[in-house]
Amino acid sequence: MQEAEFERLREQFSGTRYVELVQHHLARQSQRDRIAGIRQTVLMLPPSLRPLTERFIDEWNERAYDQAFWSMDTAVILDEIIASARWLCIEAGVEPDCESLFNLFNIITMNYAYLAYDQPWMRKFMRIDAQRVRPWPRFWARLIDTTLAGWVLAYALAYLAPGVARWWARLPESQHSLVSAAMGSSILLIEPMLIGAFGTTPGKWLFNIQLRDGNGHPLRFNTALERSFEVWWRGMACGIPFAGFLAQVIAHDHLVRTGMTSWDRRLGIRVQQEPLTAARFVFAAVVIVVLLYVTYWR
Repeated sequence: MQEAEFERLREQFSGTRYVELVQHHLARQSQRDRIAGIRQTVLMLPPSLRPLTERFIDEWNERAYDQAFWSMDTAVILDEIIASARWLCIEAGVEPDCESLFNLFNIITMNYAYLAYDQPWMRKFMRIDAQRVRPWPRFWARLIDTTLAGWVLAYALAYLAPGVARWWARLPESQHSLVSAAMGSSILLIEPMLIGAFGTTPGKWLFNIQLRDGNGHPLRFNTALERSFEVWWRGMACGIPFAGFLAQVIAHDHLVRTGMTSWDRRLGIRVQQEPLTAARFVFAAVVIVVLLYVTYWR
């Protein structure tokens, strides 16, 4: 890791609470993987520095009992741990290069996640349990995006292929659900294009939801495309009646229990949700009612 990369990382961390980074590690790894990760990171350190890491961890564990510590800016904590790590490198007689300093920062962060995993009192003290995921805003954001994507496809067909549009319109009502599922699949391309271009979608913007990769960057098109397919296939069962409902129930249960969906865990994606203001909540409710009325009841 170069100094410039270090500075970019600090900028990405700025404005986030350190507990959020610990919670991210807690959600994306099993305890076994976390232990292996700590050991592997220690082995990446210079040999003379490795014996000092246990004492370094113990020193930083004392900060865990300061509740204000967890609400501090991640960039500030990064600076503090790096400053302490520099002195540790000097004590070990090694050059405090960026890679060793960052590895020591990761060791401390992964150790906090390790401690919080099987200690409910610590998670409560860190207020991790209070930061519960909110599945319903994500559901409504997905509904808005899927409905709008279906409209885009419908109007595109009416303009570019009116014969296909008339054929769809003449289908019996019993097949409308399958048609809706097919129209909903248009989000597979529209959502990644919007995320790649603007970093968000109308539904996610409305509900203050942002998608970031493991380094805090906006998602690239390829990652957004893969996520959209995973949500459509594993989270919605392609919109197939009953199967889609069952898939959403399973995904909801997994999200509530683990704090992260299976596809976000696999792709290393962080979903950031901010509380809604009263005005945005009312506006979102109006948008949902209008979309449902125009789509199903008009």
